[in-house]
Amino acid sequence: MMTLIKELTRYWVLQAFTIVILGSYIFGMGFGVVSLLNNSPEQTGNVNVLLIIESNHPEFTFNFSYTSEIPSNYTLIDHLNNTIGSGNWGGIKYNPGGWFVQRIFNASEQGNWNWLIYYRIPGDKSWIISPVGASSFKINRDYEIKFLFTE
Repeated sequence: MMTLIKELTRYWVLQAFTIVILGSYIFGMGFGVVSLLNNSPEQTGNVNVLLIIESNHPEFTFNFSYTSEIPSNYTLIDHLNNTIGSGNWGGIKYNPGGWFVQRIFNASEQGNWNWLIYYRIPGDKSWIISPVGASSFKINRDYEIKFLFTE
């Protein structure tokens, strides 16, 4: 009986240790992504932003672009509110990742059609998909930002 209790105790200690390790890994990865975005090389003062909003949907085709100079460290959602207005977009808030856009103007996510956020440094050729929502994305340097409604 004593051996069984020892084995069960050893089993649960191993399970708890595994959960602590996995939890630490998940927390560390989330913290690392947010930290990377918040601690990338920053410009002080103002930054230049090219905002592109493009829909490839046959019923909601539009291409909007706007260039502006804004204070450094604005969030993308603040910039979106100041550019197109808070009533012209809608989304859902996921606490760790922030607001994810689901509607811009009259184009709402449906079926396989989704809004994705891409960004790049001016002069770069490739676009990078944003790992966080619009409210967690800090505009701390010159960016070209694209909201793309695509399948």
